[in-house]
Formats: sequence, structure tokens, C-alpha cells
Amino acid sequence: KGKNIVLSYKDNGPGVPHSLKRKIFQHFYTSKKTGSGIGLSLVKTIMERNYGNVVLLNSKQGAHFQLNFPLELNK
Repeated sequence: KGKNIVLSYKDNGPGVPHSLKRKIFQHFYTSKKTGSGIGLSLVKTIMERNYGNVVLLNSKQGAHFQLNFPLELNK
């Protein structure tokens, strides 16, 4: 495999309940009263169209996301 740039984002909020982990990247899904549900799905789409990915990692506190960007494209 090639080399990647990895960005990690953690917050100290309530985290993502296990029951929602499969839903949070779906278009228009939100758990917030005023949310639109496009944020994480947009990030996922942009990452995948640029040969990267975004994943939700297990965390004891808060949410922990990891974004992986390829340094070189192997087309």
C-alpha cells in the first residue's frame, strides 16, 4: 500500500451511541433537533471521491473520527 496522511479528530462530547454508528454517515440523518444531516455524509462523499476515507473509531469519551488521504494515487 501507499503512504497516507492521517487526520484524527476527537471531541469531549457525549460520543456516538453504538446504535447510531451505522447511521451517522447516511444522507440526511441527524440526531440533532436543528441538524440537516448532510455534514458527515458530505465529508464521506468528498473523501471517497478523492480516494480517501473517513471512519468513526471507538472512544471511551466523545467522538473520534479519522480521515485518511492517499499521498499518491495508484490508478
